[in-house]
Parts: sequence; structure tokens; C-alpha cells
Amino acid sequence: EVHIARDIELAKLTGAHLHVQHLTSARGLEMVRAAKAAGARVTCEGSPSLDDLRKLQELGVEILTCGTCLNFFGIKEDCKVGTVSNMYDILGAMQEVSKVITL
Repeated sequence: EVHIARDIELAKLTGAHLHVQHLTSARGLEMVRAAKAAGARVTCEGSPSLDDLRKLQELGVEILTCGTCLNFFGIKEDCKVGTVSNMYDILGAMQEVSKVITL
């Protein structure tokens, strides 16, 4: 956690993007969440939402992720679930269905 705190501070000072590859503690996740809430460009792996999203996808739910956003954070290759798409396709899909879940 000391390393995560140090790297978050460096990202804040320099404006750089930080991607924490492997989180191993709840405290580390809270540190990343707090940094994001404060405006730091921090992303991480280990989201508890991934299992739920995978289950939805297995049930036939179409999950689209904004490729522009993934490119901005430099994590397009790390997309773990769904399809990397664009806003044109995402908005089109949203208009065709009766229910939309956004995260």
C-alpha cells in the first residue's frame, strides 16, 4: 500500500496516468477510489463488478465499452469483458432497448 500511495502522489504531481495492475487489498482499492474522486488519472484492475458483468454477458446481455475512453487511459488491451466500441454504436444500442444499465 505504501507503493500505491507513493505512485498516486506522483501521478497527482505530474498529471500522469497511473494504472495499478494488481490490487491485493481493500485498502489499496480505497486509495485508488479516493484518488479518482479527487481527480487523479488512476485506474486499476480487480473490480468486483467484473464477475457480475461476466455473468450478465453469459446471459446474453450486450456490454459495450467506449474505446475512446479506454484509449485515453491507455488500457484498451486490458478490457476484460464486453466489446470495445464507439459512442455511435453505444448510443444506437441504447435507443433500441427498453432498459439500459450504466456503470
